[in-house]
Amino acid sequence: MPEFSDLSSDKVPQPTLAGKTKSSITLTSPMQLIPISGECDSRVQDLEIRIADKTSWTKPEDLSASAPVINCKDGKSFSLSLKSLTDLAYWNTSFEFSFDIYLHSLTKGGPSGDTIVTVHYKIPVGTKPPIGNLSSGTQTSSSANYKVQGRVGFGQSSTASSASHKIEGSISR
Repeated sequence: MPEFSDLSSDKVPQPTLAGKTKSSITLTSPMQLIPISGECDSRVQDLEIRIADKTSWTKPEDLSASAPVINCKDGKSFSLSLKSLTDLAYWNTSFEFSFDIYLHSLTKGGPSGDTIVTVHYKIPVGTKPPIGNLSSGTQTSSSANYKVQGRVGFGQSSTASSASHKIEGSISR
């Protein structure tokens, strides 16, 4: 197999994800690790990664939860387990959002074109951010999705629940 040097990025073999250069995954928990695995050419010396506008190009181990497995020379594959959204701490996980992860290979000919993984974060059904607290007397707390109204007497506690929600309240000094 011939070697190459000083080629444009479109000639350098880029990493693929099941044979493609674009892929997407959906996360439903901010604690989920971000799995990325694919194929790479045997001439690839290393991989680099960056997250949208959050990071510059870096080694995969800098963003990984565990040691990345990069076997381009031997196995022609790689497997990364990137840190969770919580550990990366770039986003407010109270809201749904999407972002891109860019991956490219490094060879004697320079870097390849980018392979893109689009990550979609979806809040699980039935999970919503906190809307407020009830204090003494009759109080109302509401948001676009919920309205809670209740009364708790001094020295008492009360719990109201349904299949998907639980509200507890008490008054103390």
